[in-house]
Amino acid sequence: MTEQIRRAPTFAKAFAVILTVGFICLASPLQDSGPAKAIPESPRKSAGEATPTTPNGAREPDTSGQTSPQNAGGAGIAPAVPPTAEGSKDPAGGLPTARSTSSSPPEKPGAGIEKAPGVQRGVPDDYQIGAGDVLHIGVFHEPDATVQSVVVRTDGKISMPLVKEVSVLGLTPSQLEKQITEQLSKFLTAPDVTVIVTSINSKKIYVIGAVRREGPLTYSYPMNVLQALIDAGGLADFAKRKKIYVLRTTNGRSVKLPFDYDAAIKGEHLELNVPVMPGDTIVVPGSQ
Repeated sequence: MTEQIRRAPTFAKAFAVILTVGFICLASPLQDSGPAKAIPESPRKSAGEATPTTPNGAREPDTSGQTSPQNAGGAGIAPAVPPTAEGSKDPAGGLPTARSTSSSPPEKPGAGIEKAPGVQRGVPDDYQIGAGDVLHIGVFHEPDATVQSVVVRTDGKISMPLVKEVSVLGLTPSQLEKQITEQLSKFLTAPDVTVIVTSINSKKIYVIGAVRREGPLTYSYPMNVLQALIDAGGLADFAKRKKIYVLRTTNGRSVKLPFDYDAAIKGEHLELNVPVMPGDTIVVPGSQ
């Protein structure tokens, strides 16, 4: 019995040594693994915010602190939304998107362009083209369709490339431009046509009697009786200055219009100094 009591302390010491060695062996792997990583704390919910639940009443796992795989490299950056076609709606909000700013197809050059009122056509705007007149017909950027000089024939027509025969008798230059433009539009894209009367041979005024130069005068500009007499070189010394008159045919009837030369140069009876018209004949009687 005494021997058993003596062995008890020795057994206790051995048991203590075994426990100490075992604890050291268990603690060594924990020290080698390094410091423990801190677990991020999930954001706190407000007092009044309810936790979402599944249809069966169980709470869903809280994923508020997790990061979406798509935004792992750049959190907070929204993906670009591809532009939608004009007039389409935004699938998220159902609102119409901005209209496309693509420009409309370009208009054809020269389409819908009106000639400026200051275009020089060589004659007044109301001038009517007649037989014998010489015309220049220019087509912008189309040298093959341009006619440098063409004489209006006695039948009132001219010849042009592409459109062949064109009737011009009695038309003003602007009216002829529109007519030629319509005909050339069958062959060219929006042609820009300009008609210039380079020589007037169809409009004449005739002066006879006691003047320095009898004969026809070209009606190249609007003129009155006094201006026509000046173009004829003026009156002869034996002219009857107060007996001058104009012969004009109107609606098949001949009309006599008196003119007083002395009154006209004094600025009197200006109503007698009428504008002359193509085909008028100015008669200046003489004392002989």
